[in-house]
Amino acid sequence: MPLLLTKLSPKERKARVETALDIVGILDRKGHRPAQLSGGQQQRVGIARAIVSDPKVLLSNEPTGDPRRPRTAPRCPPELGVAP
Repeated sequence: MPLLLTKLSPKERKARVETALDIVGILDRKGHRPAQLSGGQQQRVGIARAIVSDPKVLLSNEPTGDPRRPRTAPRCPPELGVAP
């Protein structure tokens, strides 16, 4: 929705969406409905929605996994520039 409010062309919007989905590793699931995605994939969609508009600052709370299982939580993609 936020990209619809910009002056980007439909082609540019699609490219940004695909880039964001690729960064979080779910580009292959772009045509799926939320009910067809796992919980982790739904979380990645949330991250993709946050980064698609290229914000200067991105605040998040436990964006990379289940806080009850910190050893299995994946790292943020390096493209996001997040320090470990």
